[in-house]
Amino acid sequence: MLRNTPLALAFHAVLVTFVMAPLVVVSLVAFTAESYLALPWSGLSLRWFRSVFADREFLASAWISIEVAAFTATLGVALALPAVLAIGRYQFAGRDAVNALLLAPIPVPGIVLGVTFLRFMTQIGWNGTVAAMIVCHLIVTIPFVVRILLAAIIGLDKSLPQAAQSLGASRLAVFRRITLPMLASGISGAWIMAFLLSFDELTVAIFVASTSVKTLPVWLFEKISWGLDPSACAASVLIIAGTFLAMLILDRIYGLERLLVGKSAES
Repeated sequence: MLRNTPLALAFHAVLVTFVMAPLVVVSLVAFTAESYLALPWSGLSLRWFRSVFADREFLASAWISIEVAAFTATLGVALALPAVLAIGRYQFAGRDAVNALLLAPIPVPGIVLGVTFLRFMTQIGWNGTVAAMIVCHLIVTIPFVVRILLAAIIGLDKSLPQAAQSLGASRLAVFRRITLPMLASGISGAWIMAFLLSFDELTVAIFVASTSVKTLPVWLFEKISWGLDPSACAASVLIIAGTFLAMLILDRIYGLERLLVGKSAES
């Protein structure tokens, strides 16, 4: 049985501290009673949380972020799945070109994509709309959806679909009853990844946002650009808490290991 050495344990402790320290500091500052970033505080207060909930712009931005991320993740999986099934299971002319096209946005800097989207959306009259935000987020996130789905399809046991077809099942029945359930964990993982990437996207969102349509990262960016106060920390704490609660609910209802890896909790 392998055991961690003291050096490995020390490295893990430093790494966890390095990752968690900013989150802990932000969370502590959010409860300050001062009108500026202060740690330690002179007293505990929920004033900045009340301030955030009273901010209609924050609530509108949060809803737009959720809406855009949900549509982006759903459309990304729906559009990528047929292409990835073809790439992962069949040989055809232009296969590598299609794969390269789907992955093309990855090496392009976000600011270049943002300027391009701004120009294009302005030309067609979409800039500053929710539809433009969804389209731009879709292009940015779909390469990651493709990679996750492609990994799931490559690892798929091909004998079961072939056996079903040999017994007379139609291709649609094989896909619906065998292939799709076998890909459930990959599809779930791709959807969650696309949702998180879209929800967290800032560089591209800044270029296509408007005064009435802005995502939560854009709202936070504007907040800290014009003057940093503890309300930004309070909003960050709410995002962290919401993410943790969502993951906890998923784990209780379905199981994160089963959802993302495809294993049952008992295995």
